Amino acid sequence: MTKRGLICAESGACLIKSPNFAQQISPPQKGTGAVISDWLYILSSTEFESTLNQLEIPTDVIILGNREDLLERDIKRIVDERKKKLPYFEKAIHIQVEALLIKLARAAKQARITAYERKYEAELVALRNHIYDSLEQTWSLQMMAQRLNISQSRFSVMYKEYFQVSPIEDLNKMRIEKAKVLLLTTDMKLDEIAQIVGFKNEYYFSKVFKKTEGIPPGRYRSAG
Repeated sequence: MTKRGLICAESGACLIKSPNFAQQISPPQKGTGAVISDWLYILSSTEFESTLNQLEIPTDVIILGNREDLLERDIKRIVDERKKKLPYFEKAIHIQVEALLIKLARAAKQARITAYERKYEAELVALRNHIYDSLEQTWSLQMMAQRLNISQSRFSVMYKEYFQVSPIEDLNKMRIEKAKVLLLTTDMKLDEIAQIVGFKNEYYFSKVFKKTEGIPPGRYRSAG
């Protein structure tokens, strides 16, 4: 039973049940196959709910994994930690549950990607790598979309769906990260660094850097 009604789940399907949802699991009417269900019960907490929201994991709906043993090993490791109760076992369980949720989030995201979008998946990754290797270029949304031969609006939606950040925001983040490395490892002037990472001038570079990092690039260099 899901919030979308009674569904015959495939092998490897997962579901996160919210506290007040009435769950029902039964074998299919046809066939002789038994229901094998691995499960974890997690006490409701604001931290757990916050993680679900951050990872955009839906509750009370079927999430299809690409393997039947998608979570089997994760659950066994968590149960094993609980039984042995070695030092820091609670911290270890917390980390393993987060890793399990990330795996579920990825599976849910893959399930949401349409066949049309999946066709561009490799091209999006290749484009992002190319942008990082040529940050000095004057990249625009139009240029990026033209690389994949699709509209700017469609490109923006697919890019944000896949990387969880808009193309321009991601571009600025890549530029700032590279600038941070140059600030700490070279004696280059700020205007030189601005040009290398693709900002049109030192003023705009400093403005974006301070907005992102909270301090001007010169102070960042001094503190590092």
